[in-house]
Amino acid sequence: MEHFIARQPIFDTRGRVYAYELLFRSGLHNYFDSDDPDHAAASVIANSNLLFSLTEMTGSTRAFINCTRRVLLEDLMTTLPRQQTVVEILEDVEPDGPLIAACQHLKSEGYLLALDDFVYHKNYEPLLKLADIVKVDFLLSSVEEQQRLARLLIPRGIRMLAEKVETHEVYEQAKGMGYQLFQ
Repeated sequence: MEHFIARQPIFDTRGRVYAYELLFRSGLHNYFDSDDPDHAAASVIANSNLLFSLTEMTGSTRAFINCTRRVLLEDLMTTLPRQQTVVEILEDVEPDGPLIAACQHLKSEGYLLALDDFVYHKNYEPLLKLADIVKVDFLLSSVEEQQRLARLLIPRGIRMLAEKVETHEVYEQAKGMGYQLFQ
């Protein structure tokens, strides 16, 4: 049986690779063709432990790994080394009591937490108190929203990651807003 994991680089303001986001793929095509995100997340975690090492996949950088609610509640991320792993909480994960407790546990264990495809809502305040990185989709959000989130979150000590940066102009614009990471 073949296993596929794609990696997408995440750059810092100097253009150096800060990390790679690791993504499960069903085959050589560049997408995951299943409706089971738990399976995808668990596959990346398992493959990172059993078939490949994180260092082999990312060099000396960190690995962003997408986490579903189930992955977080079942504490699967603690099987990966905290020094190399960024727990990327997917946008459809509801921030209720059990989920916040699971994230607090990961934080106390030394893991970095990132919020994926972030759109602000007051329900996310408990997660924002734990977040190290917030990812903003630059294709789906307006320039005004990108700026508003940067002004709101950077003073809290949260690193801003501009996601889906497709041109040098968008990179420069995001950098000018205070975004520190680019994907």
